[in-house]
Amino acid sequence: MPRPGFKTITISEETWELVSKYYAIHKKELRREGVTTMAGLVEKHLNEILSEDDQPKDRGYRSDDA
Repeated sequence: MPRPGFKTITISEETWELVSKYYAIHKKELRREGVTTMAGLVEKHLNEILSEDDQPKDRGYRSDDA
């Protein structure tokens, strides 16, 4: 069960391995950026991908889309 304010997602083992390798290689750099876990790394990249500045409003993944 995730802690309050968090949700669980499921990813493939292949994706998990890619994230794990990336995290191991870049761990020191990521920690300087405040990323201390692999889950934090995934969250950071999802937030970057889904940021309002980078994506058009009509993609259908934000609740404010009309």
